[in-house]
Amino acid sequence: MEQTYHNPYHNTFWEEPSFSVYKHSTNAARKDHETGRIRLFTTISGHGTIKINGINYPISRGSLSWIFPYHSTSLTEAKNLEVIEISFPLRVLLQILDGPNQEQLHKMMFQNHFSPVITYPNAKQLEKLFDEALQEAEIRAPLFETLVLANVTKIILLYLRYIYKEKPKFITTPGWKALRYLHYHFAEPLSTAKVAQHFNATPERLNQELKALTGKNLLQNLTQIRFNHARALMQVTDLQIKTIASNVGFRSFPSFNRQFKQLYKETPKEYHKEASKKAEPTLAFQIYMYMTENSN
Repeated sequence: MEQTYHNPYHNTFWEEPSFSVYKHSTNAARKDHETGRIRLFTTISGHGTIKINGINYPISRGSLSWIFPYHSTSLTEAKNLEVIEISFPLRVLLQILDGPNQEQLHKMMFQNHFSPVITYPNAKQLEKLFDEALQEAEIRAPLFETLVLANVTKIILLYLRYIYKEKPKFITTPGWKALRYLHYHFAEPLSTAKVAQHFNATPERLNQELKALTGKNLLQNLTQIRFNHARALMQVTDLQIKTIASNVGFRSFPSFNRQFKQLYKETPKEYHKEASKKAEPTLAFQIYMYMTENSN
């Protein structure tokens, strides 16, 4: 029987675009958990500091922020902070960016060649768009998701227009770059020394920065990313487990099996058997597959 791969961007069994929109207030610092959705939020009042991949960004009224799966994020300071947040799956962003110059826009978004936080000059306009989306999501009248999509589309296009015009300064560190690099090169034979050399850093410094960002060193991050993609492949393909392990970068199948069971308390075979064929792949996996299929 011929093995087939189902492109996750064209699965007809997926639901229509789904948005989560809510307003929340806080005076406490907190660390975000990993999410399988893209997050877009604006600050309505108060102020604080958000740390994204080791870089501190002050936020206040008019701040607009993006959170992607390879962002390690924490709110390090908050004083009477009130924000409205909209989260959505990758397919929504692809739908929005499906137009002229889409390849350039996709690469800029997914490789994150832009500042994750900006201060938009027209805070009132930004608040109105977010607030309208919030009201639609709360009322949930017919076609509410289409109306939310319209506002999210405008927010993103205003964001891109500002980026193109103002070119805000964007600071990165070797640890930040390495974390993004692992998400796109995880299938390659990587070592701490090799990645450190690529970014002109010492292995010690790279591990130190990555531990500060994620709590894991480079090899631990790499292993976790590989397992995330292996599990995603088990959900959307009929490939043999050994082939999947090889495709995501594991050179030893026995080691893959052993580490998988230690991490997830079940064997890869058990997971593969029980995984739903209609499960949506992780956002990081979707981004990786899209970039792979659309690279020059």
